[in-house]
Amino acid sequence: MSKTILTTPIKDEDLLDLRIGDVVYLNGHIVTCRDVAHRRLIELKRPLPVDLKGGAIFHAGPIVKQAGNFWKMISIGPSMRMEKFERQFIKETGVKLIVGKGGMGPETEAGCRDHKAVHAIFPGGCAVLAATQVEEIENAEWQDLGMPETLWVCRVKEFGPLIISIDTQGRNLIEQNKTQFAGKKGAILERINSEVRFIKSPTITDRQPPGRRHDSSRSSSRWPYGSCWPPFRCRRGSPRAGGTISPCSPPSSSP
Repeated sequence: MSKTILTTPIKDEDLLDLRIGDVVYLNGHIVTCRDVAHRRLIELKRPLPVDLKGGAIFHAGPIVKQAGNFWKMISIGPSMRMEKFERQFIKETGVKLIVGKGGMGPETEAGCRDHKAVHAIFPGGCAVLAATQVEEIENAEWQDLGMPETLWVCRVKEFGPLIISIDTQGRNLIEQNKTQFAGKKGAILERINSEVRFIKSPTITDRQPPGRRHDSSRSSSRWPYGSCWPPFRCRRGSPRAGGTISPCSPPSSSP
């Protein structure tokens, strides 16, 4: 089975046949772009120092090491907190591929539908794999924001796998899955409850206030230390005092 590979700059027609659940890879360039970069553009009206038209961004805060005059990507991990900015961000930048970790909501759906872009998920737990697919960091913009928020311009080869989670029609894989799973949950829980016997833990009413020593008349099989609480106050019933796990004995005259 051949790979579907997108190459920047990405055109509208490159995306029109993609459907949620499809797996793609990226060649060309991707720019890490997180919270503060989105806020600078949308809220502070500061133009980005990188041209993203037809490009790709990654909601990620990478770990980067400087080696001489070059930068080396050590680890890169995706992040999703940009939902409220994404629709306007897509409109203003012309970005075509947004890569994140979790699902996005209605603002991103609308942005992808109106401006023919897609959102894709990079599988969680694969940060080091993502770093190995970065051939070179070609530039670093807005370094005053610190390493995680800097715009790292990365040249990549077969960056992925990327799972299309929102397509150009605005369909949302994660939201569809949530609906399907919720519909199945009731029957699954009913089956579990009918087949599994749970051991009920003692409730707070089974426990005595701190300082209460012995009351064997209130011992309960649900609470192996009898009515003593906390259990280490009971010399006879507590393993910490050398006893066995059994209901407490009546109080002795000794302290």
